[in-house]
Parts: sequence; C-alpha cells; structure tokens
Amino acid sequence: MSKISVIIPVYNVEKYIIRCLDSISNQTFSDIEIICIDDGSTDNSVHLIENYQKKDDRIILIKNEINKGASYSRNIGIKKSSSEYITFVDSDDYVNNDYLECLYLPIYKNKYDIVFTSTFKNTTIDNDILIKYDRTFGEYNFNKQEYIDTIRRFSGSKFQSLCYSVCKLYNKNFLIKNNIYFSEKIFFGEDLHFFIKTTTYNPTFYRNNNAIYYYRSREGQMVRKLNIERRTLDHIYIYKDLLVYINSSEFSNSLLTYIFNNIYEDCKGDFRYKNNFLNLKSYLNKFDYNISENIKNVYLKKICLSVYFDDEEEGFKKYKLYNFILNSIRKYMPPFVLTYLRKHDIIPRIY
Repeated sequence: MSKISVIIPVYNVEKYIIRCLDSISNQTFSDIEIICIDDGSTDNSVHLIENYQKKDDRIILIKNEINKGASYSRNIGIKKSSSEYITFVDSDDYVNNDYLECLYLPIYKNKYDIVFTSTFKNTTIDNDILIKYDRTFGEYNFNKQEYIDTIRRFSGSKFQSLCYSVCKLYNKNFLIKNNIYFSEKIFFGEDLHFFIKTTTYNPTFYRNNNAIYYYRSREGQMVRKLNIERRTLDHIYIYKDLLVYINSSEFSNSLLTYIFNNIYEDCKGDFRYKNNFLNLKSYLNKFDYNISENIKNVYLKKICLSVYFDDEEEGFKKYKLYNFILNSIRKYMPPFVLTYLRKHDIIPRIY
C-alpha cells in the first residue's frame, strides 16, 4: 500500500495533462499512487494518460461514463484511495518536485490532520505571477472567524489558498470518520464548502511553504462558463448547508455576508440597475427569512435593506443611490482609505 494517493480529476486537458503527470511522477517522494478520474473527456486526454501508464505503473485510470463534475470525481478518488494520506491536484496544474515530501514529513511524524502550503503561483502562458511565497512552516492555530472575515474583506489575503482543496495533504482517516466529501449538488464554490465543513471538525494544521503549487489560469475553465444564476444558487446552497455544521452566530453571519457579497457582485454584471435590482430581489426570496439583519457590512446591509423595501420603486431608488455612492468611493478614494473601510466593514471587497 502506498503512503500517498494523488487524486487528479480530468476533463479535456490534453494540452496540460502531461505537464501535470510529469510533476507528480518525478516527485522526490515516490511511494504514491496516482488516481486519474476522467470525467467524460472528448479530447485526447484519456489516450495520453493510457500512454503514460506504460512508463509509470503507479497511475490508476478511472473513467466516468458521463460527465458528472469535479466533485464527483474527487469523491471517487477518495473512495478508491488505498493510502493513508491523500492530496488533490487539478489536471491543468503542476507542483514542484519535492512538493509531496514537504507535505508528507510533518504529517507522518506528528500525525496532523492537514498539512498545507500557502505558496501558490498563478501561471498563464505568458507570465508566472507569484501570489504568495515565503519559508513559513510550523504548527498552525487556525481561527475560523479570522479566516472568513479576512477572505470576505480582502482579495489575495493570507488565507486565500486555504479555501482551495489543492495545496494540502489530508489524513484520509480524518475525512472518512467525519464523513467529509465534496458536495455533488453544486458546481461553483465546492472547494469553499469542503474546506469550511472540514474546519467545523477542528482539524490540526501544519504549514510548510517550501511546497509550491502552480495554478494555471486559462480560458474555458468550468468556473468561467457557469452562468450567474447557477453561481448564485450554489452560493445560497453553500450557506444553508453549512449552517448545519456551524454553531457560532458570529461565524454564520460572516459567512452570510461573504455569500451575499458574491451574489450582489454577480447581479451587478448586467450593468442595468433595474435588472440588477430585480435579480437580487428574486435571489433573496430564496432565503427563508430577511437576511439584512445578519449582514455585517454597512453598505451591503443598506443594499440588502433596499431590496427588501416594501415599496419596490422607492427601494429601487435607494438601491441606485447606494450603488452610486459605493462606486464613487471605490473610484476616488486612495487605496489606504479603501483598505481601512474594508477592514472595518464599511464597504465590501470587489470579487
């Protein structure tokens, strides 16, 4: 039995899968199995993996009969894994050659539940942008409240990579005994849902930023193709489902504010105020109660209240006014003022 299972969901990545497999196959830590789950690819991805199996017999190829999404494929990988530890790598991404060794040594020696890295490089064909890089390592006392407050206020925050399912090595037993799997009911935000659910069981963390994960930004990724309605409904599902596991009103209100901010920014994509307003109103009706009283951000609360206003036309006027003020603040205020306003929950961040 291998020590680590590397789980790779695959879908139409013929341009990238070899780079991904090379980075895993050539790891300094070699006691691994590589589980590739093809999710109904229509390109040459499966053929390339089958050829790669001829030179690396650690590769296991599983084929879904139809396309079922990354969450389904990752769950299949978890269930088929025969190792004590598991990690996820997306099929268009890659890692440095001692990535697994850096994550394995601390989890093996000290029996942590999760070892992660914050060294996350965002790569494209034309550039290689360093998002976060340092040599920090050691036990990590995770604060759930600080986490959700930080990611909803600031983009590129110190917690940003934590909400990804990649960048981590998991003790498989911790996931299994707590019945932690990816939700197959959503297509957007499944990583956030998985991570927050994981934190509700109070895992022990260790960080080793010598492990480097390379994330490839490219056109055509599933997230970019999802329409606004699906994204919004998935956000609402995430919030409602996670309430079952969250026993802190402060944390649930922070999560709700984060979710509402996402919905609000998505609805603004129409560029027509009336449509934005009506769309937001229809989505808020899907909540079981008036959520405005639980919104922690000053301007988001005002936006939310305007949508719930009894007189729709009067509410729409207020919605336009608040948007005008918010856009003016974002346009004309210097960066240090914007940072202060976000930090103190006056204005929301832009997603």
